[in-house]
Amino acid sequence: MVKYIGTNINKIITKGFFMEILTTLGIFVIIVILGSFLNNLFPRIPAALFQIILGAAVTFIPNLPLHFEFESEMFMMLVIAPLLFTDGFNSSLKNIWLYKRPIIYMAIFLVLVTVIVVGSIIHLLLPMIPWAACFVLAAILSPTDAVAVKSITKGMKLPKGLMAILEGESLLNDASGLVSFNIALAAVLTNTFSVTNASYKFLVVAGGGAIFGLIIGIAFSYIKFIFSTKFADEFNILVIFQLITPVIVFYLAEHIGVSGIVAVVITALVYNYQRKLHLLTVVSSDAAVTIDSTQQITSYVLNGFVFTFLGYLLPEIYHTMFNNREIDIVYGFIISLVIVLGLMIVRLGFVYFYYISFQPHLFTTARKTAKIILNRKFDKDNYSRFSYSLIASLCGIHGTVTLATALMIPVVTATGENFPLRNTILFIASNVVLLSIVIGTLALPLVVKGEDEEKEYTQYSLREKILEGTLEELKERDISKKSIEEKVAYAFEIKSLHEMKAYFRNMHTGRFKNASEALALHKKIMKAQDKALPEILKDNPNIDQILEISKIMQLRKSFLFTYSIPKSLLLNLRIYIKESSLKRRLTRHFVAKDLTPEFYEKLKEKVPKRRKVNFVNKLDEIKQRAEASSSQIQAIIDCSPTVRKVLLETAYKVIDEKCSDENTAEFVKDVYKYYSFTLFEVFLEDIDFEEELKELQMESVRLLKYRILTMRKLNYISLEDSYTALRDLNFSESMIFPRETEEE
Repeated sequence: MVKYIGTNINKIITKGFFMEILTTLGIFVIIVILGSFLNNLFPRIPAALFQIILGAAVTFIPNLPLHFEFESEMFMMLVIAPLLFTDGFNSSLKNIWLYKRPIIYMAIFLVLVTVIVVGSIIHLLLPMIPWAACFVLAAILSPTDAVAVKSITKGMKLPKGLMAILEGESLLNDASGLVSFNIALAAVLTNTFSVTNASYKFLVVAGGGAIFGLIIGIAFSYIKFIFSTKFADEFNILVIFQLITPVIVFYLAEHIGVSGIVAVVITALVYNYQRKLHLLTVVSSDAAVTIDSTQQITSYVLNGFVFTFLGYLLPEIYHTMFNNREIDIVYGFIISLVIVLGLMIVRLGFVYFYYISFQPHLFTTARKTAKIILNRKFDKDNYSRFSYSLIASLCGIHGTVTLATALMIPVVTATGENFPLRNTILFIASNVVLLSIVIGTLALPLVVKGEDEEKEYTQYSLREKILEGTLEELKERDISKKSIEEKVAYAFEIKSLHEMKAYFRNMHTGRFKNASEALALHKKIMKAQDKALPEILKDNPNIDQILEISKIMQLRKSFLFTYSIPKSLLLNLRIYIKESSLKRRLTRHFVAKDLTPEFYEKLKEKVPKRRKVNFVNKLDEIKQRAEASSSQIQAIIDCSPTVRKVLLETAYKVIDEKCSDENTAEFVKDVYKYYSFTLFEVFLEDIDFEEELKELQMESVRLLKYRILTMRKLNYISLEDSYTALRDLNFSESMIFPRETEEE
């Protein structure tokens, strides 16, 4: 395989395909993102289906520089192995252990039953395909895709424990399906098949992969731990090491003749177990958070990439099928539908027969077990045995590994003959993936119950509610006697909480209000203040200077309500120009204030005699100009409380009269209230409020967490929603103290 990979890389470089491949990958990533965007707009249609459609559509765009030569070994090592590794790393070990029996049944026994039964159905429908090739196609169709299921069932209430079983099944039956495929493929290529030899090879390849994955997983875990202790400040080394782990494990396992996919899955579970032991997170939380985020992004991109790639290949598969006419295309679609129904029926019957094994959560204690034995009744969560089996059957959606496995079928056998009906097998496998997604999308909402109607809050309304409570608590505090740094911190934090509240309210209602509403209200306030202030200051000799300062304060408030990048840049420029003149006058004020007679005499003593006359004259001139400017500035400072009061009262009056939206009115009113004492003082003192702001942010997070836990105890929210909200808050808390990069 080393020779193969090296040859393949040299071919890419020598043919000059590097830029074309990068362009293709870039287009695929854009399609992945666009598919997710469309899924958010139409949540009942899974992102995978959008990605398939867009991947097919992009092939019809003329002159688009797309180039992708599929190489099965490279695809398995660089795409499927990292994808399964990510699924294993992010899976719940607790659920895997609790539901170990049904997961093993589904991942091994159901795969074998599927290969035998569906393979027989395929041979019955297509007798021209040899038995071994029928089993190859059945093995291709046995793996399921839990990611596609999650996308379809978003917002639905599946029977208890079923999603955990589906995730464990998807993780392990990908491995067992691939092993079965390789055994059946070997039978086709060599034209020999023995049940005994096949069973023995299955145990050796799968079991050897599991043992190898366990050993190398433990070894690599210790290497990770050594890295985390020796290179604690360079946590990126850990991230890179984890990213390349599945590629290394797959390569080494395949090199010694065992299943690389099984080895990768077991290694991922070992890494997962290491994380549960806190061997990494205790040493470096930065590494743990970064690794988790990186794995999530990897899973998202690779899953979307495979479905996009399926769409990209579909036109070519259909075109080849149409030209070769191995079988009638209409008959091919009918066969695909029959096979999908056959897969679902086999799955339904299997789950129905082993139904009791799928309910281990009902037998976790002796008391629960005794209660079920005495009552002779399961807690079915409003789902009957048949409904549970039907839902499990419809959730048997095929995707990532099915496609990748189908594409691994060689064009010719060992004897030099063409692989029997290879184009037909690819055509059927592609149709099965599409049909399973479409049928699941249409049927699952009909048989799965929706979310509990008793749950009072959704994830977004929950976040809005707790932010509202935290805002109220902070605003009730008396900050009049606090330091200027603490006042500025309060102004920043309350504005930030308001903006987060508005975001979650928009997400909850689905109506995204324009952020310019607050700016429009602010402009109305500015007009009213421009009329009111001259009336109040008409007898003040410093009216021009006060109006100039009030204009700067208005512009600074405009910046608080401006979210457009071009507008904010222009506004910053205007503020800078206006503040430059004011800062010069303020400098003179402080010169006059600090240039006391004693300090004046000390300065003269330090100057050499030959320069003293010129220096004294210059100093006297500066002092006279500073004193003239200082008297005006001091008068402005003395009347600033009155000016602030007038400006604030005018703002409140306009808000009450002109704004009908309660949330916008509250936001603007709070910004004016808390920033009224901060926009002038910053000229006078060097205010460093970063520490106070971080302390207040930490306190806000604590208040938000307390509200979530309280609402969970009162059963206002689900356990899953509370975990999601707490996880997000933990991440926000970690970002309050980012890693410092500047030198002390």
